[in-house]
Amino acid sequence: MIAIFNSLPVKEGKADRVVERFRESRGDVQGFPGFVSMEVLKSEAGDEVLVVTRWRDRAAFESWVHSEEFRLPSALPVPRLTLTTVK
Repeated sequence: MIAIFNSLPVKEGKADRVVERFRESRGDVQGFPGFVSMEVLKSEAGDEVLVVTRWRDRAAFESWVHSEEFRLPSALPVPRLTLTTVK
């Protein structure tokens, strides 16, 4: 399994709305083959949201990044990625 950490800088006071947007999203990434789970966390200062997705393997994540669903406006934004392998 791998974990992808996505750090999303947001305007101060907008973190709750970004978290809610992820909560409201259904399908897209959650229904994609190889997707395991997602956590959405906001910073105490409210100026950053951290999205952690877990995937069966790197190939599953790469398939998502190159998929038609990824290009949809509701897809998970990817401004900065950190790839971590979880054993």
